[in-house]
Amino acid sequence: CRCLYSPGNKKQINSFVEYINGGDESMTLICSDTECGAGDMILGCTKFSSMMGLGIAGDPDLAYKVGRVAAKECVEAGYRWSLSPCVDILINDGSPMASTRCAGEDADTMQIQ
Repeated sequence: CRCLYSPGNKKQINSFVEYINGGDESMTLICSDTECGAGDMILGCTKFSSMMGLGIAGDPDLAYKVGRVAAKECVEAGYRWSLSPCVDILINDGSPMASTRCAGEDADTMQIQ
């Protein structure tokens, strides 16, 4: 069974998750693309910079904190898997799909050169 749930607030999404699971959290794996934080899909949650923004900041501790907050907010809403952060490496800076999704073009530092 596949379900598509449009963005809603944490309470709405959590209620939806409880409904489709019938009260059993282990029933359905709920996931979403929350690449820029839970605020990408959950209204009222934090929306962060793109991965490129984190790469430009060049601060691994900041990247960790962003991931931690995003994970916490997703779990609170009922998500059990986030399709993020992406680990794309910027090879073609003209790519409309990869540009801001990439933290950088150097695989070792994940920064823009």
